[in-house]
Amino acid sequence: MTLTVNSDCTQITATPVAPYVTNLTNGVSSVACSYLELQVNCCTPVQLCLRTLYVFDYSVTGCGTEVVDTVTYNYFDVTYTGIDVAGVKEIEYNDFINMTTVIEVSPSDLVVRYHYASKTPLNITLKIRTCDDVCLEYEVQGIIEITDYGVPCGVVIDSGPTSVYPALPTGVVVSGSDLLISPTAFSSSATTFGDGIYSISMVQNNIPDTDSTFVDCTVECNVTDYIASNLCSNLYSLYKALIYADSCSTITVEQKCALWEYIGRELDYFEGSPCDSGAANCGCN
Repeated sequence: MTLTVNSDCTQITATPVAPYVTNLTNGVSSVACSYLELQVNCCTPVQLCLRTLYVFDYSVTGCGTEVVDTVTYNYFDVTYTGIDVAGVKEIEYNDFINMTTVIEVSPSDLVVRYHYASKTPLNITLKIRTCDDVCLEYEVQGIIEITDYGVPCGVVIDSGPTSVYPALPTGVVVSGSDLLISPTAFSSSATTFGDGIYSISMVQNNIPDTDSTFVDCTVECNVTDYIASNLCSNLYSLYKALIYADSCSTITVEQKCALWEYIGRELDYFEGSPCDSGAANCGCN
């Protein structure tokens, strides 16, 4: 991944090595979501779940009668495909009679049993929640009409599935192969990034793609003013080392953070740790 900060420090452009995959159908991925991990000054990271645009489909695969609490109900089974069952955390659907949860899960499909009592066209809705850290909710809507009570019953799918996908996290925009990230993605109300070390990692299929960068909107001028009053200081050398660190593969993000903490202390950017909640201009949450 490469990170680029625009000139007014309002946006970081992240270009992953492997493009953000937005169309993972069943069988392609073993996870239900990709996520961004955002970190400022090596403080506590923020994790944002990215949507996976499932290609949903369904079909009526069975029908008959079933006794529930001594009452006989008609039912039909709907098999949903295009869902990575391994990543499904929670399922919700509308059952038309007794609102019980009767769910069968096979390795590659979700089979939901719907009970009914008339031939009135039935609006069906399935909600699928994914991811462990941030639940994403996907919704599949459709209409099924019962034409015969017999076994097997007659069914007509009046409309194909309408899929509703979750929005991207606040502060994240996809543009081609780039992810455009604004300060609000870091749980900040600021409109510009504060000076500091920003690390961004995108994880797909449990494989992280990470880079870090030094955001410098005011540091250069502050360093210049400081050196003018402290001619024997080595602060400028440390500042240039931090600038060059982004193009030096041997410098770790932890070393960048250590450099920035020393420079920031000398310039009165913060008191104590850069991760202190009351720190000024450090970009922390």
